[in-house]
Amino acid sequence: MRKEIWKEVNGFEGQYEVSNKGRIRSVDRLVNQQGRIQLYKGCIMSPYVNNSGYLMIRLSKGNKKYSFTIHRLVACAFVANPNNYPCVNHKDEDKMNNNSENLEWCTNKYNINYGTATLRRSVKMGTKICQYDLEGNLIRQYFSIKNAAKVNGLSSSTIGDCVRGYICQSHGYIWIKTNESNPPQKIEPKFRKNSARPVVQYDLGLNPIKEYPSASVAAKELGISSGGICSCCSGEARTAGGFVWSLKGRIPFLKKIKNQKEVVQLDMNMNEIRRFESPKAASDFLGGGKAPGIRQCIYGKNKTAYGYIWKYADDKK
Repeated sequence: MRKEIWKEVNGFEGQYEVSNKGRIRSVDRLVNQQGRIQLYKGCIMSPYVNNSGYLMIRLSKGNKKYSFTIHRLVACAFVANPNNYPCVNHKDEDKMNNNSENLEWCTNKYNINYGTATLRRSVKMGTKICQYDLEGNLIRQYFSIKNAAKVNGLSSSTIGDCVRGYICQSHGYIWIKTNESNPPQKIEPKFRKNSARPVVQYDLGLNPIKEYPSASVAAKELGISSGGICSCCSGEARTAGGFVWSLKGRIPFLKKIKNQKEVVQLDMNMNEIRRFESPKAASDFLGGGKAPGIRQCIYGKNKTAYGYIWKYADDKK
């Protein structure tokens, strides 16, 4: 068994000591109590846990109290820091294990990305969702939309559209947001009660082009995202696939997208093919998820994107 070694706490010499096993103790010393010199008997001190889950200790000096994380006191006393790194990392990711052998000095980036830290943040902050089949039977629960998309090899945007209620199902499944650890094993699919709603396609001048029985039928015929059409119908987006959309019987939303700039699609000979209201509108027309690549082409980082040259309409070059 490793021997416990004690060292004085820096700045509190003669008052407190820290051990290589993560314990803190006060030391025997003479104190002045109302003009009388008395012997103060030292003892092992009891720590407390802060809101982040780290063990803390309060030390007194000159009638003032100071709070410290125990793992940092241990590291300062027993762990070498030749590179003068600012952070202390727990190697086994157990915040309660403050043995000196379990600690290392590191950069902030190393500390926040160490081990399962990224996964734990995703689990904590993600939108927890459940996957049901079209009969309403629970298949699996996921800690985020991105996690569900990655596991199943699907599009996170359309899963998100289903979770938000823009579409009834995505990729042959029903996706529902949940905060429960034990979600219901069976649900009643809403789309079985509500028939698909017709949508109307408009050009950018708001002239009606065609009516479709549903967003899914329109998306399939035009080769664009049904989620984008639903977002347009609900006012979340202005266009989808280079067109304006609305539910039948409703006036199209005319919400202006902030800082939106018209985009021109060109062939390899710089001949104009068509124009779009924004990079996102161009992306929706091509099937979704392509706006970042289009922007990189516009900004000159890439010469082409998805087989075309892209420019802003007001670009004089």
